[in-house]
Amino acid sequence: MDHYIRIIYIPYIPETPPEKFIAMLYLIVDLNNMELIFSNAGHDPALLFRSRQGKLSSLHTDGMVLGVSDEARYSKKA
Repeated sequence: MDHYIRIIYIPYIPETPPEKFIAMLYLIVDLNNMELIFSNAGHDPALLFRSRQGKLSSLHTDGMVLGVSDEARYSKKA
């Protein structure tokens, strides 16, 4: 996920003023395996509603907003 977040963000680096940041939530929906993989870069956690169970859950991972540090790392969860 780290790789994909960086690829998406790189084109915005020259256009982002130093005092601004970008928050992002990145999701991959794999319908073949019925899997949701996600990562978060400083965004509020997304909410997932599972209609069959009637259950609402928060999709939370740790990740710094984009633009603060080139050393930031982003984890993924499934």
